[in-house]
Amino acid sequence: MNKHVIVLIGVSIFAITLAVVIGSRLTGQVLVIALGIALGIVIGIPVGALTMVVGLRSRSQSTGVESGATTIVLTDQQTDLLIRALERPQTSPDSFTLPPRQDRSFSVVGGADLSDTFDDAQ
Repeated sequence: MNKHVIVLIGVSIFAITLAVVIGSRLTGQVLVIALGIALGIVIGIPVGALTMVVGLRSRSQSTGVESGATTIVLTDQQTDLLIRALERPQTSPDSFTLPPRQDRSFSVVGGADLSDTFDDAQ
């Protein structure tokens, strides 16, 4: 026999045995969840591969400028305004100073001292 057929039969027997053992030990709800995960993986891989193939095919067929592409066209007046805005002197980082650091002060809620609260007899 061909080695591929032997490997395929061996893997199939292992999978069926594993499914029977796991199925006999799991409860109904957990078994349904495991079945859903298995079917999601089995269906998800071919669908993802098909999506990749379709995406690569559509990308390879498109050449040049795409029909949905947008370009920005500026008038002469808008171009002049943009150049003037870019030529203005920029603000230096030194002009943004940090506020002075303030020390934190912590207090207990209500202003009580912690040692006073554990000494009270109830």
